[in-house]
Amino acid sequence: MTQILVSSCLLGCAVRYNGTDVEVYNSDFDWLVETQEIVPLCPEVAAGLPIPRAPAEISGGNGADILAGAARVIGSEKKI
Repeated sequence: MTQILVSSCLLGCAVRYNGTDVEVYNSDFDWLVETQEIVPLCPEVAAGLPIPRAPAEISGGNGADILAGAARVIGSEKKI
């Protein structure tokens, strides 16, 4: 069986910045979870960020651009 890394919030874990999860209503996603070995991961929590935490957005690109040093993650200072 193939191992597939899936964001924990998509699997019902309340790990998002505001302490919620994301409800996924998709038959393809359901099939994936039921037939494959799912490895849940929240990269923010794995990096030591708290729940809840200030929201953040990628500015100037995407995840690959961040790793290349061409984009940044900008956090908000507003309270949750």
